[in-house]
Amino acid sequence: KGLQRILDAANSETLVLLDEPGSGTDPAEGASLADRLLAGLEAGRDAGGEVSEPVRSSALRVTCEDGIDEWDLRVDRAEEAVAALKALKTAYGEQAALLRAVALRPDEVPVNRRLFHESLAQIEAQGLDERFPTARRAQDWTLAD
Repeated sequence: KGLQRILDAANSETLVLLDEPGSGTDPAEGASLADRLLAGLEAGRDAGGEVSEPVRSSALRVTCEDGIDEWDLRVDRAEEAVAALKALKTAYGEQAALLRAVALRPDEVPVNRRLFHESLAQIEAQGLDERFPTARRAQDWTLAD
């Protein structure tokens, strides 16, 4: 099912790599696959690549069995695109678990208490209470300091 969605989205310019297609890819395995793909990009670059000029763009995409991309990163117009992509993955990796939780289980992710109350005040000040029922459901939110 997940594999079919990936294949349906592919076109003539898409490279699809299958890593244990029968078992699916959980987030930990997705990170491992992403690291292996990055290592492959680095090895290709270090071997001279396939172009006469430096690579200025690079991308990395790994989709997990739930259909949500574990990694979907792209760097354009960089002096050293593969190194920039690796740096982006490292920076994003620190937030990946939280962003995945926001996408899959938003009700479990704590919201900053001060920001939440400031948002409620702005919603009220703008007269948007009916459109955004956040204040009526304030008890449903998990707040953190």
